[in-house]
This record gives sequence, C-alpha cells and structure tokens, in this order.
Amino acid sequence: MCDRTGRLKVARGSSTTTSLVGRALVGLTRRPEARTDDVVELVARVPPASLVEMAGYHRVPGVVYRSLVDLGAYRDEFDQLRSAYQMAAVGHGRCLVDLSALVDQFEGLGHPWVVVKGPVLAAVAYADPGARLYDDLDLVVSPSAMAEALSLIEGAGGRVHPVNWPMMTEHRRAELPVELGHGMLGDLHWHLLVTPGIRARFSWPVDEALDRRRTVDVDGIAVPTLDAVDGILYLCLHGSLSGGHLLVWLKDLDQMVDRESPDWDEVIRRARRTRTALVAALQLERARAVLGTAVPVWVIESLAGGAAWWRWWTSLEERAGMARWGGFAGTGRTFVSATSASTGASVVQLLRSVPADVVMPAIRKARAGAPGGGEESPELYRPVGGDDERAAYLRMVADGDQG
Repeated sequence: MCDRTGRLKVARGSSTTTSLVGRALVGLTRRPEARTDDVVELVARVPPASLVEMAGYHRVPGVVYRSLVDLGAYRDEFDQLRSAYQMAAVGHGRCLVDLSALVDQFEGLGHPWVVVKGPVLAAVAYADPGARLYDDLDLVVSPSAMAEALSLIEGAGGRVHPVNWPMMTEHRRAELPVELGHGMLGDLHWHLLVTPGIRARFSWPVDEALDRRRTVDVDGIAVPTLDAVDGILYLCLHGSLSGGHLLVWLKDLDQMVDRESPDWDEVIRRARRTRTALVAALQLERARAVLGTAVPVWVIESLAGGAAWWRWWTSLEERAGMARWGGFAGTGRTFVSATSASTGASVVQLLRSVPADVVMPAIRKARAGAPGGGEESPELYRPVGGDDERAAYLRMVADGDQG
C-alpha cells in the first residue's frame, strides 16, 4: 500500500515487519564476516518492495544488491537494486572524466586542495563504484585560493550555479555549487564546515587539514584527499551533522576502517583537538553496534569521556533497536545532529535546532498543502547579484572574515 506521495507505508506497518526489514537491511549491509543473522532467511520473510525501498532510502542499494547476489538470494523483485548499482557505476565513470581534467587544471593552482567523499569512497573504501552511489564532486581548497580555483574551473568550461551572492556573503557560506567542464556537478568548498554556526561548534582549521593531505589512486588518477585520520573524523562529522539516520554514513565508516586500519590513538588526539570527540564516539559506536565495524571499545569510551549526552544517547539507541533501519520514524536525527563538543553545548544546540528541524518543517508542510503552496525555491540559490557581489563574496573569503 502507498500513501498519496507514492511512498510505500513501510514505517506505518506492524512493528514486527518494520523490525524484520531493519534486520534484513542491516544484515545485507554488513560485511559477510560481521553478520550474526541468517540473512537469507530474513530476506525470505520481508516484502521485497519494502526492502528495496528502505535500501534506497538509506542509500545502500548497491551494497544490498551485491550481498543478495553473493548470497544467492537475488530475484526479479530486486531489479531496482540492480539498476541502482549499474547507475552508480556509470555515474562514477562519468565523474572520472571531470576528475582527471580537474587534476590537470589544478596543477597550476599553487595551493593545496583535496577531494572528499564521492569518488574517493567509491574507489578506496568500497573498491567498487557500483556499491557507492554519489552525484557530485566535493572539492576543498584553501580560502586564499578560492577565487583562483573558481577561475580555473570556469576557464575549463565549467560554471557556478546561480546563487544569491549577497546572501552567500551575509551567511558566510563555505561552498559554491558548480558544474565542471564535462557536466559533473560539484561543490567547491573553502572549509569542510559549511556555515559559521557549525564552524563555531567545532575547531577544525582547514589549512591544517589540507597540509596533512595524501594522494590516493582513483582508477588510475592520482587524487589528493584527507589523510586517514582526518578522513575518519570528517565522515563522522558529516554523518552526524546530516542527522545520522542513514545507513550509508555508517557503511562509509565501516568500509574506510576496514580498508585503512587507522591509528586510533591519533584519532582520539585529533578528535579532542578539533572538538569532535563526542561526535566521533556516537558515530563510531553506532557503526560498531549496527554493522560490526572493528572499532575498539576503549577508543569509543575514550572519545565519549562518560559525558551525560553520551549516556542519554546510548539509552535512546538501545530502546530504538533495529526498527529504526526498517522505517522512516524514530531515527533520532535532531538529537544526533545537535551533538557538539560537550553535553552543555549539545543541549544548547538541540534547543536551537527544534524550531528549524521540527517547527519549520511542519509549517512548510502545511503551506505546501495549501493552494499555491510548495512553489518557493530556496532563497540562497536564486540568481541575485552580479560581478560586484560575487567579488565581494570572494574578498570576504580571501580576507579571512569567514566566521
């Protein structure tokens, strides 16, 4: 049965069905050696359409497809998963064209830069482009190199997507949406943390991360990216700030930890310096508990430090169980995204988040249902301002007035 939007009402069914879908989905997302359930038996007990939808919702269709094939449990009802796997592989191939050209273009940049997530995860963490769907290329450059990097992209046939330049300057946004020369979408960042509010909650100097960069092989292309420790911490932070409610963010951590075996002592030291220790504790513990990721318990305990916020979260997590991964409700995303450097800071952020994450979505939903509702485009991505306003934004970035 579908609701009026066409979404299967998975989360509205019985708690037993939701839990079974969650267990099956988690089992298929786990690496084979980390499985504790008879996954084939679970798959046989859940509606195929429900499993397909939840795999798509959690952005792990390629991983689930490969697991079903490897287990001999694939059947025609799962064809959407196969299509998603094939589309991810095609998308990765398309990205490589722009990535190769970009590496050549940025040879003249004169400043360090890195690629994060996307093709690096597909090639390095997953070693299978069909397993990790992504649709854009995230580039990070030093603030002092932002204008030059933008000129290089545009000089090679790329362009900046329409934005509200005065609002970009006012809100000190650390990313610009771009289209690269061969059509790949991207985000050009001058900081890993996009808004001044997030930058104030943590302490992560972008130039230090760029100085620690390393080079990895992405299908024959030498690509600069974050070092292994920064990479783990950034995945934790990105997943947490996004709400932590999708399995893909845990799977990214699981694959990266499995492939790279990070220096856990350095993870702890750097997490404390960047004030991301509590965030890392939550995300790594969830990856360990849900996917069996090989994170030592002592690492998680050291990161958490016995914080009251940590104790509160773990009690909520235990009560939610696997049902969260088989449905759309009870994901705890507002709580997770509020996690900051300490319990006090997290509580303050949670109080700030409720209007934005709970009240405003309800208002927007009500407006969308009204005559003429749902037609507004985000103010930030309306074409406002010209060359002078663009120049003012780039001066703000280069001058270090970024908040």
